[in-house]
Amino acid sequence: MKIALVIKDFSGRRGGGEGYAFRLALELARLGHEIHVYANSWDKPEEEGLFYHRVPMVRRSSMLKLISFPRNAGRLLKEGRFDVINGLTQVLEQDVFRLGGGVAKHWLDVRARFSPFPFLIRMRPLNLINLFIERRIFTGGRCRRFIVNSKLCRGHLKKYYGVPGDRIDLVYNGVDTERFNPEVVRRHRAEMRAALGVKDDEMLVLTASSNPKRKGLGSIIAALAALGEAGRKVKLLAVGSNRVSSFRRRAASLGLGERVILKGWSGGIERCYGAADIFVLPTMYDPFANVCLEALASGLPVITTWENGAAEVVESTGGGAVIGDHDDVTALAAAIKAMTDRDAREAVAERAASGAGSFTWDRTARAVLEVYEKVIEEKRVAP
Repeated sequence: MKIALVIKDFSGRRGGGEGYAFRLALELARLGHEIHVYANSWDKPEEEGLFYHRVPMVRRSSMLKLISFPRNAGRLLKEGRFDVINGLTQVLEQDVFRLGGGVAKHWLDVRARFSPFPFLIRMRPLNLINLFIERRIFTGGRCRRFIVNSKLCRGHLKKYYGVPGDRIDLVYNGVDTERFNPEVVRRHRAEMRAALGVKDDEMLVLTASSNPKRKGLGSIIAALAALGEAGRKVKLLAVGSNRVSSFRRRAASLGLGERVILKGWSGGIERCYGAADIFVLPTMYDPFANVCLEALASGLPVITTWENGAAEVVESTGGGAVIGDHDDVTALAAAIKAMTDRDAREAVAERAASGAGSFTWDRTARAVLEVYEKVIEEKRVAP
């Protein structure tokens, strides 16, 4: 197939949609397909079958970025002849759209629900433009099929835009099982725990996010405090953001200063998985938090919320626990406390690694190809 993948930034050094596009392109090229990447910036791996096309984009303004990229991408894509155009960001000229970031309208509703000024959030010009483009894609564009990475996201697509179920394909994310597996992370355990000051008889809880408020860092700190004496040998490592001064103050006020370690990204997240005993992400909303899949594959029990599509994998593998709400501190504390039993934790860890190990990138790429084949057939029958 001759396939166009459209993403603002194409990078193997990043997570989220950028990293997904990168791995998908490599896997599709490895399977013998001709892949054309349309992006504003990229890491450029030397891989046979990969071709790059720069899409102009105004970066100095979030609003202009949101408008300029889909407009310029659409113009350039019309010049090519592709079997399938797969958008991995908001564009109108596409056959397949992958909702890596979920449904924006749902996330806006979540933000408004927990904001003292919901009207201001809903009426921000950037949000209004974002919703306008989203609505065009789901209800009025040329897009034939939609790829979602969770049942959660599929439900939101039906709920907010009435998209028929037969136009939605569920393809779970893949994980690099060579990088994330129990043997790899074990190599880093002693060194990392010594560097962090974590003793052998202490349980280290890990969370990772560039947006700690959205991903529930405050709830984790509150849950540690709620553990009381049962949490005396429980520590927290939070990585991914330097915007943590308010969380540091909160931890100190609860008497947890020495048990809460807050760090920015230092590279090599697998080293952090190696140091940790469990991974916790009580997120407000995530279509599918890939860090949870990485943690499971690394052999860490995962605790998250039902507002995270990755909870579906946690449940199906038996690799952890799922709570209802991100701010249910009582439920979160109980789930963490259950993991303080070493034997119970090790049993869950074994199930996590065994179950998540099947979510390979090869499996993901082949599932995506099946969606492309459906689109090609649909275009042949009704062009």
